Order: sequence, then structure tokens, then C-alpha cells
Amino acid sequence: MKHFASGTKAILWWAAFAVLLEAILVLLWFFNRDAYIYLGIEDALGENVTALCYVAAAVLIWTAGIKAIRSGSSSVLRESLPLLLGALFLWIGGEEVSWGQRLFGFGTPEAMKASNLQNEFNFHNLSIFDKDEMADYQQLVENYRMNPVDTPSSPDEGKTKRKKKKKK
Repeated sequence: MKHFASGTKAILWWAAFAVLLEAILVLLWFFNRDAYIYLGIEDALGENVTALCYVAAAVLIWTAGIKAIRSGSSSVLRESLPLLLGALFLWIGGEEVSWGQRLFGFGTPEAMKASNLQNEFNFHNLSIFDKDEMADYQQLVENYRMNPVDTPSSPDEGKTKRKKKKKK
């Protein structure tokens, strides 16, 4: 029980620290917008610290998961959930800094360059996640529901048809 209490205490301290950092960001948003914007710039302190925190969280969670596996007294969920969460946090941290693209100085692969909105080696900037692209696809689906015969085969074709109708 002592181990549980000390673990809970550490989690509460880290949670309080995270809330404090978030409060600082909110205050910066209202009182020093330039500092807030600086923290969000590509490769600036804010982005790198965020990525580092996600990677550190992944390592800590994996450590807890490995301890649970070694103890042998845990359930499958208790053993696998930390490993999955750790993988998720590592993914988020890697995505935050484009998997170290600028840090290690490698270029964006051609296959990704064509569809990445920021020309970076990450997945969250792919055009399929762009809200405008998604809105076009949603409109395409809605058009098909309303009139399956006159539906364009792609959002680009739909944009062309809409432009032609506006010109008339």
C-alpha cells in the first residue's frame, strides 16, 4: 500500500505541474501574446519541450508496464494498456518534431512531399487531415446522397463544377 500511495502522490504532483504550465500558457495568451506565439513557433522552445514531455511520458509509462508484466500478478489489460499508451505518447512526441527531421537534417520523402501541407516528415499535416479538404469530401458525400447521377468523382472536380456554375 505504501508503494501505491507514493505513486499516487507523484502522479498528483505531475498533474499539478501540468495544470500550472497550462495556466501560464493561458495567462500568456491574454497578457503577452508575443511570448505565447513564440512558444508555438516551429522548432522553438515550446514545441521541443512538448515533444520531450511526450517522449518522457512514454518512457515512464513503459517502465510501469514492464514492472506490471514482470510482477505477473496483473491482468492482460493492466499489462498492455501502459505499452499502448506509451506507444501513443511516443507517436505524438515524434509527430510534434516531425520525427527529428530538422534536428537530424533529412528531407521529406517524395511520396509524402506531394500530400504534406507543410512539406514535413509527419502524418498530422497530410492533406487528408486538412479541415478544408475534409469539408470538400463531406460535401462530395452529401452531394451523392442528394443526387447520385450528377456527383463529381473528386472534390477537385466538384470545385471546378461549382466555379463553372458561379460564372453562368
